[in-house]
Amino acid sequence: MPLLSGRDARITPVNHIGINNGFIVPSSKAPRDVFLRITTTTTLTVEVDVKSLDDAGYESQVTAATLSVYSAFLLAFLLWALVNWAVRRDLIYGLFSLRQFLSVCHLFVCFGPLRYFFSGLLSVSVSDHIYNFITLSLSYVAAVFNFKLVSEFGVPRWLQKIAWSTTVLSASSFLLLLAGMVQPALNLNSLFVIASLIASVILAFSVNDTDKKPYGRLAINSLRIGFSLIATIIVVPVFMYNKFLQFNTPFFHVLFLHALISTIIFFTILSIRARQKDLLAQQLLVQFKIKEVELEKESERRAEKEKFLSMLTHELRNPLSVIRLVTNDGTSSGKAVHKAVLEMAQIIERVEQSEKLEDADVRRQRVSVDLGPALREIATGHPASSQLDVEAPVKLVIETDEELLRSIVGNLLDNAAKYSPEGSRIHLVLTARSHVGSEGVELSVLNEVGDAGVPDVEKLFTKYYRSKGAHRRPGSGLGLFLVASWTKNLGGKISYELIDRGDDNSLVCFSLWLPK
Repeated sequence: MPLLSGRDARITPVNHIGINNGFIVPSSKAPRDVFLRITTTTTLTVEVDVKSLDDAGYESQVTAATLSVYSAFLLAFLLWALVNWAVRRDLIYGLFSLRQFLSVCHLFVCFGPLRYFFSGLLSVSVSDHIYNFITLSLSYVAAVFNFKLVSEFGVPRWLQKIAWSTTVLSASSFLLLLAGMVQPALNLNSLFVIASLIASVILAFSVNDTDKKPYGRLAINSLRIGFSLIATIIVVPVFMYNKFLQFNTPFFHVLFLHALISTIIFFTILSIRARQKDLLAQQLLVQFKIKEVELEKESERRAEKEKFLSMLTHELRNPLSVIRLVTNDGTSSGKAVHKAVLEMAQIIERVEQSEKLEDADVRRQRVSVDLGPALREIATGHPASSQLDVEAPVKLVIETDEELLRSIVGNLLDNAAKYSPEGSRIHLVLTARSHVGSEGVELSVLNEVGDAGVPDVEKLFTKYYRSKGAHRRPGSGLGLFLVASWTKNLGGKISYELIDRGDDNSLVCFSLWLPK
């Protein structure tokens, strides 16, 4: 009567020696025929050996002891990876933990413990599905871990895309397995293992090795040597089974050696990588502390500068006020002095406004402003009011910061009065206009081009910028810079345009758009 043994056979007293899937053929001196039938859906390699009962029992004990030590080895590194993942929250450690867990599961189903502990409880089909699913899952997770790890060291993006494209083979293997096509699924998975391993080796040797920092270079070399060694372990059995190499070793021993060496290699690489990250973190911490000290010193310098400027502007205002009071503005020289004093006061005001803009976090108070009356009031109080023409409808109301708006309009009018021909007209025009789908208003200040010429559009709103022609007049180069900054704070937009009227007198137009 035939005896049945194997991974999917139930364990009985007459067919089981130990964790190895063997059965006993009683010895006899009489000649007889022994039929050996082998059926497998999980591997193309089958090991058949004939031993005495004592040798078989001894080998079974050695195998069980080896598997125990090997399991403890894998579980130790699994625990190490889990601890590091819990502490660092690093995806690489999470993938390595999953890889180790699946390696332990693969060991459990592949080397006999599943059959040994669950014989009679699991049907043949369930055991087969468990084995196949773990095999495919381990291959996929190992490939993902490899790609993620190598890509961290600086690999060309196009090579990464090629490597990741091999995972299509793994996905197809899972689909074939679900469709019940077990052998094609396993064959395709074998192709995926080889393709992903080749891709990993290519990625490892394409790593950017310009990093000469401690541990960085060591990690790269470990990466290259490690993947080369792992690839060799996989290639040797292929050459062996194709008779290119003249020695033989059991396939399961190759699996054992591959998992053992790859675990040690990846542990080494991850340890070096962790050390490198810790060094970088320490360097960043030191740099942060240095930057913190520098910022503190800079803050002290700025506070001292602000204090000095505040004192200086305060002390300058008093003499200027006295000069204006004692000077007779009825004469031509008196008018010149008054004009010079006004320009100096404006420069002082611009410097103060610039410092407040940089150093103070002022919370703007938005209120409803009827722009027509507000603009007429600003124009009436401006020194160049006699030159101003205001076109502003009433009942054009927006929500904005009125004080900031008055400062913006005042600066634009100052700029127009300073750089337009003497006695020319300055136009202040207000219209309702939408911008990028948002309702709002547009305020335009137009003046003729004076002897200062036309400014550089690219530098117009830059801090301290003044055109070559403008240097003949006093100024700070802060007015339009402040206008642009304040406009941004109000959520608006400032733009510049040179309007050609077809004669010698072109118009300079500054347009301020503000949302309602």
